[in-house]
Parts: sequence; structure tokens; C-alpha cells
Amino acid sequence: MHQRLSRVKSRSAAIRFLLSRAQFKECFAVVNQPGFRNSALAGLQVAIAALVVLPLIELSDFSHLIGFASLGTLVALFGRFAAPERRGFTVFLCLLCQTATVFVMSLVAWLELPMVGQLAILALLCGTLFYIVNVANFGPPGALIFIFAASVSMGQVDDFSSVIERSAATALAAGLAWLVVMTTEVFRHDTPVAQDWFKGRPARPA
Repeated sequence: MHQRLSRVKSRSAAIRFLLSRAQFKECFAVVNQPGFRNSALAGLQVAIAALVVLPLIELSDFSHLIGFASLGTLVALFGRFAAPERRGFTVFLCLLCQTATVFVMSLVAWLELPMVGQLAILALLCGTLFYIVNVANFGPPGALIFIFAASVSMGQVDDFSSVIERSAATALAAGLAWLVVMTTEVFRHDTPVAQDWFKGRPARPA
């Protein structure tokens, strides 16, 4: 009886909080997006990398790897609010994470582990990636891109050479994206507002 009463009180408190004026005000608050120019440039950098690498993959004997090459180009989305001297290193670390993610989950698929085992490894990998992204301050879009790559890599793998091919396609496309970022970084607008927003993201102790 006492436990039931406690649960009722907890639910009532939660409902009062959700319906409070402060909560409604916070939900409907609209602020200007910091660093809009940097976000647009990051999207353009991904587009340039994709425009170069995807047609080459499609016209080659490895057209079946075009999806993994696409995953590689997405690393240019990271570090858009990082300090100028850090952006290139951040994108390079994301290159390593994206490639490692594809390799690990493709290897798991090749080993033909039971689905429960594959999902357990996927969950462990997602947690690890989430930790790395927050500790290393990769910034938006966060671990989402890596987790998406991990899920895609769980498709059927016939032999170990396919694992290597997937990883290589991802790494090469990510390498090109990194080069695009480094050569077009001069157009990035390093406003204090954008950098303060990047540094001020709430983060719990590791």
C-alpha cells in the first residue's frame, strides 16, 4: 500500500512538472541557430566529397560498395563548431571511428553469430561510440552517424574479403571527405558564438 501511494505521488509530481508554465515556455522557446554558416558549409563539404567519390565507385567494379562509400563521406559533418586548429584532427578521428565501426560489425556478420549476439555487440558498440563522441567533443551529429553505419554493416557478408572491401570503401571516401574539409576550411566562419555553443554543451562526468 505504501509503495503504491509513493508511485501515485511520483506520477502526480511528474505530471505537475510537465504541465508547469516553465516547462511549456521552454518547449515553445525558439532561438537562432548558432553557426548556421558552419552547418551549411559542412553539408556542402559532404556533397562535394559524394559528388567526387560516388560516381567513381558506381563506374568501377565495386559499385556494390557505394553505400559504404556514402557512409564515409558523412564524416565531414563532424567538428563544425570546433576551433580551427582542431577541426581537421576531429574529422580524422571520425574517419577512424567510422571505418572501425564498419569493420567490426561486418566482421560480426561474417562470423554468422546468432542475432541475439549481434545485437548485444551492436549495443556495446553504440555505448562505446557514444562515450567516445562525448569525451572527444566531436559535436553534432554525434554518435548517430556511427550507429547508422554499424546497423547497415550487419547485412549479409559472404567472405572475409567483403569485410575488407567494405572497410576500405568507407576509409577511402572518408579520407576524401577529410581532404575536402582541409582544403575548404578557410571558408568556415569561426564566430565566438559558435565556439561557445560547442564548448558549452551540457555533459555529465565520464
